[in-house]
Amino acid sequence: MKVCVLTTGYPRFQGDLFGIFIYKLTKELVSEHVDVIVIAPDDPITQKEEIIEGIRIKRFQYFPFRAYQRLAYGSSGIMENIRTNILVIFQIPFFLISQFLAGLISTKDCDIIHANWIICGLVGIWIRFFREIPVVLTVHNTRLRDYPKWLSRFVIKNVDAVISPHPELTELVHRYGSKKLVEIPNLVIPDMGTSKQRDVVIKELNITSPIVISFIARLVDWKDPLTFVKAIPLILKKRDVNFLIVGDGPLMKEVKELVDNYSFNNKVKVLGMRRDIYDLLSITTIFTGLSTIENIWSSTVIEAVFHKACLILTDVGTTSKVFTHLQDAYLIEPQHENALAQAVLELIDNKDLRTNLSRKAHELLIRKGFVKKKIIGNTIYLYKELISI
Repeated sequence: MKVCVLTTGYPRFQGDLFGIFIYKLTKELVSEHVDVIVIAPDDPITQKEEIIEGIRIKRFQYFPFRAYQRLAYGSSGIMENIRTNILVIFQIPFFLISQFLAGLISTKDCDIIHANWIICGLVGIWIRFFREIPVVLTVHNTRLRDYPKWLSRFVIKNVDAVISPHPELTELVHRYGSKKLVEIPNLVIPDMGTSKQRDVVIKELNITSPIVISFIARLVDWKDPLTFVKAIPLILKKRDVNFLIVGDGPLMKEVKELVDNYSFNNKVKVLGMRRDIYDLLSITTIFTGLSTIENIWSSTVIEAVFHKACLILTDVGTTSKVFTHLQDAYLIEPQHENALAQAVLELIDNKDLRTNLSRKAHELLIRKGFVKKKIIGNTIYLYKELISI
C-alpha cells in the first residue's frame, strides 16, 4: 500500500514542531511497511527532496522567488502569517496550484491520499479527479475557525472519509455531512527516550526551584500568554518557583516587555521557539493550557501529561466534557490571572493533589485511545477499507 500525505507543514529539522504529529504518523506507518510520500511546502532551509527514516518527502516551491515564500512556516503557521502580513494572501493561489501539481505527479502509483487540514483536502479532491483514488481528510484546528464555512462544508462532503482527532470536531464534521467519519486521535505521544537527562536541562536553564510552571504555546491572543505573565508576580509574592515561557508569535514583544517591567530576577525564562520541547516538559511540574477557545486536544497538553506534568486548563470549549476539575486537571476560568495564581499556589502546596491529577490525566488519555498501536492500527484499517471499495 502506498499513501500520499498532503500537509501545510512538515518538520524541517530535528526539533521542529510544524506538523510534528504528521511526521510521527508517517514514521509509524513506514514501520508498518506502508510506503509513504509526503507533499509539503518548501522552505529555503530545507532540501526539496529527501528521505528521512524511510519517509520520502517532496517539498514544493510555491512562489517564483524561493526566499520570499511567506505563507507556510514562520513563527505561527499560515493563518497567523496572513494576519500579520495581509500581502501573503496573494501567495495562496500559487500554494494551491503548486501542491496540486506536486501531488498529481507523486500519486501516479499511489493507492490513497491522506490530506491534513481543509486546504489540503481541497487539493486532494482535485487530484482525485485525475487519479481516481480515495481521499482521507484529517481535520485539525479548533472549530475549523480558520476557514470559511462553505469551504469546510464542501471539502468535508466531497472527500471519501474524514478523521477527527477529538469530539468537538467530530460533532462539527457530522453536521457538515461527511460520507464516512472516524474519530482517531493525533499521534502526539512523545518518544521519551530522546530527551536529555533532567538535571542537564535544569543546569542549562539555571533552574533554582524544584517547582517549574510552564507555558508552551504560540504567542497569540487565543493562547493567552499575557494572563500567564500577569499571574507570575502574584505567585512569586508567596512562593519561590521558576517559570518557562516557550513559543513565538505576534505577542512576543508584548510578553517580553511585560516580563521586563515586572523585574522577575531571572525567575522567568522567555525562551522563544525551541527544538527541545520534550526536555522542557521533562522539568515541568505544572503545565498551563490557557486557551480562550479550546484545549482538546492540544498537542502540548497531551505531551505534558505523558511527561507527568500536572495540568491547569481553562474551562473553555469542550475541555470540561473531557477533563474533570480536581480529578485529572485543575480547571479555571479563562483570562483571569487571579484564578491562575490561586490554582498554581494550591498545587505548589499540595504535592498529593499534583501527583493524583497527573496520574489520572494519564489514565484518561489511555482510555481515550492515545495508544500508538491503536492509532496506527485504526488508520491503516481505514485506508484498507477505502481502497477495497
